[in-house]
Amino acid sequence: MMEFEGFERQDMYYDERLQPIDEKICELLKQRKALSEGNPGHPLQALVNEWAEKYGFYPEHLHSVFSTLGAEELHKPRIKPNGFRYQLPVMKSAEQDKFFYSIVTVRQYDNASVVVLSADWEESEDLNYKERPNWHFKLEIGGNQHYDCRAGSGAGTTGKMSQNFVVSPPLPDDLSGIEFYIQAYDGYEPQNSVGPEVVLG
Repeated sequence: MMEFEGFERQDMYYDERLQPIDEKICELLKQRKALSEGNPGHPLQALVNEWAEKYGFYPEHLHSVFSTLGAEELHKPRIKPNGFRYQLPVMKSAEQDKFFYSIVTVRQYDNASVVVLSADWEESEDLNYKERPNWHFKLEIGGNQHYDCRAGSGAGTTGKMSQNFVVSPPLPDDLSGIEFYIQAYDGYEPQNSVGPEVVLG
């Protein structure tokens, strides 16, 4: 049985007269998601100001709405790995633009796998906090089926980062034919990619 992390939201007050409008909003959100092909972006400041004045909203309220639309993945139910089996050695690495990426091990569970991604780069100890790179890493896995990869716990220090990714369904014990695709981003915006995708195969 799949176990998810999270909480069950309780029903609150709701004006039933709003139901047709709310359903229409959901329909429009679906159209927007399909048209954006997974990269919704954010309307320009001038547009937000124009719409706020036209429809009687505060601009910051509209900004919060559009920011939420780009964060759907954050609300996807998270699988909680359970039934630990063993550590599976991987020993795959690649270098790109002074970044050295490596996946040394995968922790195998009954319902998921945890891929441990490391990134190392040269960084001066003298950089202050604001000057340090704010790298964000995305992992995708290629194989004979689709794998969902969710960033889990991680840690970093000067010139080094380690990030766990929860993968479901579990990876096979034989990783022949499995490729790990890594993309680095400056921050969390999908358009701010740092170099091309790296393949650890």
